[in-house]
Amino acid sequence: KPNDVYYKDNYCLSKYDMVGKKDTVIATMDGYTLTNGQLQIYYWMELNSFMGQYGQYASVFGLDLSLPLDSQMCTMSAEPMTWQQYFLDSALKAWQNYQSMAAAADENGFQMSEQNRAYVDNLIQSLEESAVANGFENAAAFLAYNVGSGATLDNYVKFNEDYLKGYEYYQFFTENMTVTEEEVAEY
Repeated sequence: KPNDVYYKDNYCLSKYDMVGKKDTVIATMDGYTLTNGQLQIYYWMELNSFMGQYGQYASVFGLDLSLPLDSQMCTMSAEPMTWQQYFLDSALKAWQNYQSMAAAADENGFQMSEQNRAYVDNLIQSLEESAVANGFENAAAFLAYNVGSGATLDNYVKFNEDYLKGYEYYQFFTENMTVTEEEVAEY
């Protein structure tokens, strides 16, 4: 299955190869595209989220961050896959979810809150300040260190904008949704 996420044994690229392939489209959905550079952000966000939730128990699940993720089998999946494939699959699903909700928000004329709009608009400046405070030359170097050399500042801003817009739209939609008894019965 050449298009299956589990087809390849390893998805690693050198940082130099990644920079050259950062704009390569690796997934599409309803006219939206996901590039290698964007995928890096989703991938590391999924890994960080997992570690935030299960970090102290990672070894119980057979995850050892001192070893390459493509060399360890994942115990969290019913399908046989490595941890690298598990987080790649999670990243692709996250992109589909975030992009779908952001697209629905756009289609329905939904605007994110002023607070989140200001956050997104000031994100690069905030990253620049964080980068300098943490000893990095600039925000691009800070981002490359945290999520990989193929991710750009524009990728990071888009990730945050899609996430925040989609999240707010989901909240708005579910809070304002009305379901009839007939719909419940039919379901």
